Amino acid sequence: MVEFEDIKIKSFEIPNELPMNESRIDLEEAIKDYDNGCFISCLVLCRRSYEGALLELFRSKEKKDPIEVRKCKKCNNELGRSYIGIVNMHNWAINKGYINNKFKSIGILISDLGAGGAHPPLQEFSRDKEVARVSIVTLIVLLKSIYNK
Repeated sequence: MVEFEDIKIKSFEIPNELPMNESRIDLEEAIKDYDNGCFISCLVLCRRSYEGALLELFRSKEKKDPIEVRKCKKCNNELGRSYIGIVNMHNWAINKGYINNKFKSIGILISDLGAGGAHPPLQEFSRDKEVARVSIVTLIVLLKSIYNK
């Protein structure tokens, strides 16, 4: 006899158009964390998944890594190089039309929630099931935007 506890219902369907890559694996792991009540790690993995997809998109379109050169404002000498980060890559993807401008705020939301989960909070950050659910749903929308281009 099958007990109800033995039946695992999938909480999210991953669209078939998402390729099997690091970003999808992160999404799958985020969903597993969500299903197991690990909502903070779910948020972090959603951010990692989105950032990885943006990184892959940037590299494929720009043929370089998302690195910026910092220069001295007075003498214009190079001060160093730094990674442009998830928010700048998200804005780049919107400006280039890879992400619909209507989704600008949800990309920022994934970044902020993931950072809130990854770093010790300066203010209370709840381990909330619904917040994690929103992060997964919005991530799936953004990944579909990236991989349908």
